[in-house]
Amino acid sequence: MGWSLSEIAHSLCEFIPSNSVLVCGEQNPKLVRIIKKRAKEKNTRVVRPESDLFNNHEKILEQMGYIEHRENIALALKVAEVVGIDKKTAIRGVLNSKPDPGALKIHFKVVDGKKIFFINAHAINDRESVIKVYDLLKERGYLDKTNIGVLYNRIDRPDRVKMFADVVSKEMNLDAVILLGYYKSVAKSRLVENGFSKDKIFSLNYDSLKGLLSLICRLTKVESNVIGMVNYHGSIVEKTVEFFSN
Repeated sequence: MGWSLSEIAHSLCEFIPSNSVLVCGEQNPKLVRIIKKRAKEKNTRVVRPESDLFNNHEKILEQMGYIEHRENIALALKVAEVVGIDKKTAIRGVLNSKPDPGALKIHFKVVDGKKIFFINAHAINDRESVIKVYDLLKERGYLDKTNIGVLYNRIDRPDRVKMFADVVSKEMNLDAVILLGYYKSVAKSRLVENGFSKDKIFSLNYDSLKGLLSLICRLTKVESNVIGMVNYHGSIVEKTVEFFSN
């Protein structure tokens, strides 16, 4: 859809209907301007959630079985309001909704006596979103233990290698990084170039679930967060997600 949020916004604007209503939960002023301009060209009215809708949903967030963004809840409730669904019914619908397969979930398992929390963020594939999720995890107190990043790079997504290496080394505070998939040497070089200690970078000779779990346990003293990032589709990722989610 594009290489930047602005380009992606323009791509998504192709789906704005003409002579209608667009409910928009975007908060970035630059992107809102793009969306409003494109909507005006199609004679479509833009409706946005009130600011208090973004901040008053802690009770809803606490009841959800996965980590959801306030913006998404605010957007859903605004859509319900626009089409005439009362708020109580809308909230019940939000709480009963089934999450997307790539939704941000935290799975817990004890592996070889170590407490492992697997944070599945593999479906997040842009810089701004992964930073936002990291800040959200930090804000909610999830990052109070050993934090291990797992970067899985696909052969057909080379553009993400340096981008995520930059995010991990500049925007996150991780105790270790495990490299999986392709372009491991490129990712390692970028991490070290950015000041990330090479002693905290690990990889496997052969990507296997058994080898990954063994390495994670070796890096975990008592308990740890394992934050999976970059790409979702790949044998080792799918096996890891399956292991922790069952």
